[in-house]
Amino acid sequence: MNDFNKEVGERIYKLRKSLKLSREELSELSDISDRFIYDIETGQKGMSAATLMRISKALRVTSDYILFGDDNKNDISFITEILKKFDKDTLESAEKILIEFSKAVVKVKDK
Repeated sequence: MNDFNKEVGERIYKLRKSLKLSREELSELSDISDRFIYDIETGQKGMSAATLMRISKALRVTSDYILFGDDNKNDISFITEILKKFDKDTLESAEKILIEFSKAVVKVKDK
């Protein structure tokens, strides 16, 4: 049993429990045997990409989250791509808007 399989299995187990699913229910939703799900959750076995896809769909999470524990909520690369298209003046305006927006959001969170 390797550490990576164990970490992946623990994430799947925790997700399944948070959704209040039995192993049998996850088995039905993902079309994977409950024994194989047990082996994956305990880190005894790895899985194919197809199996990962079926489990992630059944648990309603990204495969990235299952594999790495990262659901990409902080992925802002799309914003960077938008900003790259701006000329210098527009970029300066966008920066000012973002600064004011962040000030407003912080005040709201502090309340």
